Amino acid sequence: MTEESPEAAMRRGALLAGQGDVPGARDAYQRAIDSGHPDFAPLAAFGLGALLAGRGDAAGARASYQRAIDSGHTEAAPRAAANLATLLEDQGDVAGALAYHRQAVDSGHPDVAPLASLNLGVMFEQQGLAAEARRRYQQAMASGNPEAAASGALNLAILLDREGDVPGARAAYQRAVDSGHPEAFPQAAVNCGCLLMDEGDIEGARAMFRRAAESGHAEAAPIAADYLDQLT
Repeated sequence: MTEESPEAAMRRGALLAGQGDVPGARDAYQRAIDSGHPDFAPLAAFGLGALLAGRGDAAGARASYQRAIDSGHTEAAPRAAANLATLLEDQGDVAGALAYHRQAVDSGHPDVAPLASLNLGVMFEQQGLAAEARRRYQQAMASGNPEAAASGALNLAILLDREGDVPGARAAYQRAVDSGHPEAFPQAAVNCGCLLMDEGDIEGARAMFRRAAESGHAEAAPIAADYLDQLT
């Protein structure tokens, strides 16, 4: 029988994990990890970390993620850093989560880094560090990543709105609306409509509420429709 290649073992682990075969996936991932292959061992370590995290094995997940991070692999390391940051945040380890989110940002990965910037912004805002939160949201917005840019714009708008920066909030809400993101756009449209209504711009408010109402969003659309009824 031909010995299984590291690539085949890693892919088998991913397939078995998707099928819910945890023991089989663990064995396959471990085979790929033990091979020491420069690409497939780190990817398998990341996959194993995700598998273990999903099973509630935080210690095992942390060790596997760290192995992927230490590899320096261009795909596995940033993704493992981001996942480990989320794991540590869930465990209440704020310092650890911040450190790994920063590591994910510093990786420059086109998908992982922008979302890590967004997550850093949320964490800093929760700690009352508004200036740092703004900087991270702006970083996410400038990334060009559709998810991070839209969510970063919405989060920044809400932060600026809360601080009383109406022009800044309005611009950020407009950015989120223009993104067309299925979650961020309807919420931003409702919030921007409320802001405009408070500012006395009834026509602008109607336009925003109408866009949100027509979005079909489960939560934002009915709220927007109610506001439209109030403005007729």
